[in-house]
Amino acid sequence: MVFAIQRHYYSRRMTSTFLATLPSELHFVRPVQLPYANLNTDSVQNEATAPTPKINPTPHHTDDILLDYLKETEVTNVNDLDRWTNSNRSLTVVTAFFDIGNYPRGGKETRGPDKYKQWIRVFAWIQNPVVFYTDSEEFEKIFLDLRRNVTSNTKVIRISRDSLWSFQMKPKIEQIFANPKYPKVKPYTTVPNYTCITHSKFPIIADAAKRNTYSSKFFAWVDIGYFREIENATKKFWLEVPTEFDRTKIGATRIFNNRLAANPSTIIRIHMNWIGAGIFLGERDVFLTFTKQYKLSVLRFLEKGLITVEQYMLGAMYSRVERIAHPQRVDIQAFKPVNGRTKTTDPWFYLGFLMYKEVN
Repeated sequence: MVFAIQRHYYSRRMTSTFLATLPSELHFVRPVQLPYANLNTDSVQNEATAPTPKINPTPHHTDDILLDYLKETEVTNVNDLDRWTNSNRSLTVVTAFFDIGNYPRGGKETRGPDKYKQWIRVFAWIQNPVVFYTDSEEFEKIFLDLRRNVTSNTKVIRISRDSLWSFQMKPKIEQIFANPKYPKVKPYTTVPNYTCITHSKFPIIADAAKRNTYSSKFFAWVDIGYFREIENATKKFWLEVPTEFDRTKIGATRIFNNRLAANPSTIIRIHMNWIGAGIFLGERDVFLTFTKQYKLSVLRFLEKGLITVEQYMLGAMYSRVERIAHPQRVDIQAFKPVNGRTKTTDPWFYLGFLMYKEVN
């Protein structure tokens, strides 16, 4: 029974209408004023990989928001970086898949591994470097097989979920969800493991950016099911950085524009949509700063008894009230969908298809 970092975007419409290099010597200061701000990643439980992992003898310098150094599967060295460096294709794609069993989606519907085995197939056609984090041996093998024609830019990292600060919040999340008065939306506020997984994309992408195996200038988080509209794709494609992208910000797709004036508590409790969380785009150092401020914001809300999946936490984090109380160093560039500009008509997937370029 398996679950990936991905949720069904169409269900969100029903509930709301619906994983940079900073200098290694620099470390972020722990927010000691918050009881949960000392959640750390210092005790990563490494798991065996297939094939036998190659361990870099030089450990990473990490801080509280990054993963401790993990055993990893180094598929092969890249010999042709010139294909994408110093261009808008200088972008590493990061994704992940975690096994938490089947989960409910509303009504009597559940989602299990078969759907993700179907959606993950599109990653065979992505020409960018891809880093895949997982705790599932089965999906590690599936992913390596899918990427057998692009092994020169593929890395699989086996990880224990308990090493992530997102999962170290689980006891507190369980306590909040146990309150019968707390709003119940399946699975956002009913399955603690699901909620933890949605937040785990941020420490994961921070780790990938810190490593920067493929010397990329940009990184993009892409949910396993993000390109579900082309799950039967047979054409190679690149993800390219749009020319209008503001490099000082994190890119995402705007879904609604009138939510940020609401109280942060309201945004979280009734699941008000602002941006989609299936794809995020940013430069390495910008991502590191962003993931730090994201963690601090989530922990602040957690102490107030407020938690849900990442999308709505971001809405609360960038609400007008929260911006005044806790200004953020990195802002969001919310791309507004433009009809006819991409091959999708679904606004949830706009940015990804804006970046999508087929190989002729």
